[in-house]
Amino acid sequence: MTISSQDFLDSAEKCLCNDDEIGYRNAVSRGYYALYHEISCRMTYMPGYQSNHHAALIDYLSKNSLHKNEPFDSVKLKSLSGKLRKLRLDRNEADYDLDCLRFNRDMAEQSLTQIRNIFKDFKDMTYSKTA
Repeated sequence: MTISSQDFLDSAEKCLCNDDEIGYRNAVSRGYYALYHEISCRMTYMPGYQSNHHAALIDYLSKNSLHKNEPFDSVKLKSLSGKLRKLRLDRNEADYDLDCLRFNRDMAEQSLTQIRNIFKDFKDMTYSKTA
């Protein structure tokens, strides 16, 4: 069975419905992974990396010199890198900082709203390629 980025987003939505801290943390984490996979699979010229895949994608998106051959607007890719960087920090906090008290329903809903919007914007960007 093949898993898609949409499956990660759907899982994030289900986690939010658990209405408990682990559900909120998992919603943030799964939502981030939905974006990571959606974006990384659409990059045509990104070189393969042996480690630090997440940092490498963010770095790739942030530098015109690296993503110059991609059929997407460079300014939009740079903006996307900043948003993905922030969401990655949230995901790291959700997965690793067990003493963090900020994971509540409101925080998870805000994160998922941002993730859904970026997911949609990126899909729209995909359909308006200038190849």
